[in-house]
Amino acid sequence: MGKIISLFLATVLLAGPALAGDTPDFSSYPQTAAFRFFLTNQTNGAAELRQSNLLAISKFIDIDKVAVVYGVTQDGHENDSRWVYQWAMQSSHSKRLSAEEMDQLRAAIGKLPPHCETPPIERLMMVSFNQGTNWVTRTYDSTNLPEGMTKIFGIIETK
Repeated sequence: MGKIISLFLATVLLAGPALAGDTPDFSSYPQTAAFRFFLTNQTNGAAELRQSNLLAISKFIDIDKVAVVYGVTQDGHENDSRWVYQWAMQSSHSKRLSAEEMDQLRAAIGKLPPHCETPPIERLMMVSFNQGTNWVTRTYDSTNLPEGMTKIFGIIETK
């Protein structure tokens, strides 16, 4: 038993603390049913990984009830649409990404900065992706996107 506790403590101490800003803080956003719906759909790692998803993005528009939602599966199926909470799914598009586009997408995801931002909800962009066996979520300001996000949108947005 003592060896297990020692191993656990060594693992925790060697791993070190998480850096400030690496984990999204959603506490400042309206905790409405609409926001929780988008947040749960975006960050449910078990469901996302079970569905073989590579990438999920939710970009809020104006209020917590409307978001443009993007998704890409591991095999390259991309879809996007505007979701209006408890009302409609609008302007849906889908396409199949080529092997080259998938390689570019994975490279762009790998370049996303680990920090998270907390912009006003109308500028909030939640980005989640498969990283090994984990489903990682980051948040960015849609008016000041990191280079990796700009590359991602260049690949996934309908042309």
